[in-house]
Amino acid sequence: MYKKEKKLLILTENYYKGGVDTFIENIITSLSPEKYFIAVNNDHVSKNSYEYKYNNLNSIVYGYKPFKSLFSYFKRALHIESKTLLRLNYFLCTLYEYTLGVIEYIFLSISIYKKAISFLENDFTILIVSGGYPASLFCRVFPVISKLINLNNRIIYSIHSCAQRSIFLFFLIDKILDNLLLLSTDKIVFVSISSKEYFNKNRGINNELKLLKIYNWIDDPILSNKSIFLPINSKCKQPFRIVSLGTYTLYKGHITVLKALRLLVSKGKNIVFELHGYGNKEEYNQLKTKIKELDLENSVSLNSFGDTTNILKKADILILASLKYEAFGLSILDAMSMGIPVIGSNIGGIPEVLSYSPDLIFKAGDYKDLAAKIEFFYNNEQTCWDEGLKARKAYLNSFTGTYAKMKYNQILFGEI
Repeated sequence: MYKKEKKLLILTENYYKGGVDTFIENIITSLSPEKYFIAVNNDHVSKNSYEYKYNNLNSIVYGYKPFKSLFSYFKRALHIESKTLLRLNYFLCTLYEYTLGVIEYIFLSISIYKKAISFLENDFTILIVSGGYPASLFCRVFPVISKLINLNNRIIYSIHSCAQRSIFLFFLIDKILDNLLLLSTDKIVFVSISSKEYFNKNRGINNELKLLKIYNWIDDPILSNKSIFLPINSKCKQPFRIVSLGTYTLYKGHITVLKALRLLVSKGKNIVFELHGYGNKEEYNQLKTKIKELDLENSVSLNSFGDTTNILKKADILILASLKYEAFGLSILDAMSMGIPVIGSNIGGIPEVLSYSPDLIFKAGDYKDLAAKIEFFYNNEQTCWDEGLKARKAYLNSFTGTYAKMKYNQILFGEI
């Protein structure tokens, strides 16, 4: 019997290395499409990495938004810091996107589609991977144009954040685009129940036939790396090491962790905090200023992303303290899979992933509660072991990807 070739066009717009990149890598390595074409924005930090990792890949780096770039240039050149001028800049950029930008995105969509079809030929699936919603207007325009070019296109839209409300002035255009997106896609996939509920509530769309939840996953690092064994490390070693993995953006809640650490260090606790991530100069400087203000220079280190397995080998606990947007929190799985306890805020999909141990969830921004949870682990070595084993078990039960891979094969390629 003839088996249909699996061909995939992946389009994403994202600005930080993180969960979206891991998801794309999981799709490629786990589903093994024979051909795949990736389109990524020219200011994404991982734009050049895909071609070096995979065979049978063709890719394109796209750029646009000339007016928005011009506004950003003047903001930097004139050192604009006035809130009024910054708001005006934001309004002008948004106005451009919803007027001239839409026209530009239509032509850009046609151009990318033509380049993809020259490599993939006919009958391929389109997967749009959006780091936020409605953050990328282009990611909403592309599937609509692709469906108009070929009604037989199978289009899946994957959302990796908690959807936000429309800007009031552009509510009508947003509503039209949302409904066109719904008509153009076969499925809209969310990484958590919370993410799906935010979409229902903030975008006013509730179509159970098209909206689908599939949890993220990672492959088991202990099976793939023989140098890892449980227990991961000796909890009695000092200093007690807290790790966070993520961008330097403030909504990730890093300042909450710093304030909690300040309370614990002032009690004489031998604790260090390692943040491994990526951010722009402004975000980095904000964190450095706060670290100095709290007199934590000897207790905190800011590091770039590295090999997650090696980073977590040295960790006692992982913290994800997000203040908003967090639809899932893939770094939680990195820690759970290695038997490392996780403390997380009550934002988005974090409580879903940590449902195996609700006591590890704290109210976002409540640094005193976070400090109390860290101190409990610090003072109770056995609790570290027990929670680490619970985390490992929860990972094996729900997040190895057995169901997710089957479901994505089904919705992308019609395989069961």
